[in-house]
Amino acid sequence: MYKYAKYLIRLDHLSQQEKKELQEQYYLNVRPSSLIEKYRIDVSTTNLYKCFPPVSSKEKCPYCKFPLGYLPTSRHSMGTDRQVCLLCDHLLNNKKCNCNGCKELKRQINRVKELSERFKDEAISGYINKTKKQPVEISELTLRDRLYLAALVKNCLTNDLKVLKPFSKCPHIRLAPTTKYAQKIYTHLITRGIICLSDRSHNAFVLENDTLEYDLFEIYYELNISHDDTTWSTLIKTLLAPSILQAQEIEDGYELWTEIVLHESIEYLRVQLEKCGLIYQSLVIINDKTLLELSTVTEKFSTTQMFKIIWAVANSAAAYKQKYKKNLSVESITDNLVKYANKAIDRQWEMEGYARAYNSPQTTISSILFNQVLTIKEKGFLSKASIDYLVHMHTKEKLQ
Repeated sequence: MYKYAKYLIRLDHLSQQEKKELQEQYYLNVRPSSLIEKYRIDVSTTNLYKCFPPVSSKEKCPYCKFPLGYLPTSRHSMGTDRQVCLLCDHLLNNKKCNCNGCKELKRQINRVKELSERFKDEAISGYINKTKKQPVEISELTLRDRLYLAALVKNCLTNDLKVLKPFSKCPHIRLAPTTKYAQKIYTHLITRGIICLSDRSHNAFVLENDTLEYDLFEIYYELNISHDDTTWSTLIKTLLAPSILQAQEIEDGYELWTEIVLHESIEYLRVQLEKCGLIYQSLVIINDKTLLELSTVTEKFSTTQMFKIIWAVANSAAAYKQKYKKNLSVESITDNLVKYANKAIDRQWEMEGYARAYNSPQTTISSILFNQVLTIKEKGFLSKASIDYLVHMHTKEKLQ
């Protein structure tokens, strides 16, 4: 029923001519109280305009197919003309319309959403269950497994000791020097079945084109370690204290040392370039080619020496921009870094090295490797990675 129908009948005692004159005078700003008195209308001044008939429209209601009309408006109204169905009160193109047709449409949309969410939840639960593997025996964990897991347990374990919080919910920690390395840590542990997706992660999934997608850093993870012979709290203490258990793991320790030198160098390069006003997105998501090129250099220098080389290369890139008004490419900067390092080796330069940047403190993965696993502490930063040195240290510890 037309929403202003009860007001239309207030003008039944007037002729068509009088109704026309009334409406014209109203919009010519004649006082409503004077018009009400003159035409003997039983209505308040604020509702007088509602007594005017709607103006016909060529469009029809999408629900009942009845003709639409433009609602009369107050002369002080700043809104646009609104079309309304003269039968069911549907307001055209109005999200707040509360007619029966819109109510039913909203019910149908909500039902579709409910079914879609139910399907999504079922799909996520199925996906999570498929990714779960048999628990891994703690004795089967490699040195790399134990180091990566210790870093996550130290930073992300929930208070109940059961689940690893999403990395994105731990904003104040520095897990690894680069995003690439942090991703590698998660991917390695998931692939090995050491951590698995938790049922708490439903909200992190997105359904795109019938495919479930998620961000590694937005997921809750469960520890998938067998602990039949020990309590869970004892297991956590063991995971937080990784060490080299046998001589065969020394080579793994050396590889992890060189990895950290490489990624700390990439992060330091990014920081130094930003200080010079040069920002490169590709240094945040470093590609494999650049990693390979830089790894040939970082194996020959300590982290502190790499920082000195990087400082020189970054300032050279800044000077190039100032002179030529354009940035060097990441590839060119990498090439310059390799050339500078090889020149330092060929000419046997003495490389004293630079300290860490104040805004790039030591990361968790670096701290655990050098302080707990290799027990070389600052040597990990000040010295070139050396497998002979690690063998010497391991032998010395055994003799003690």
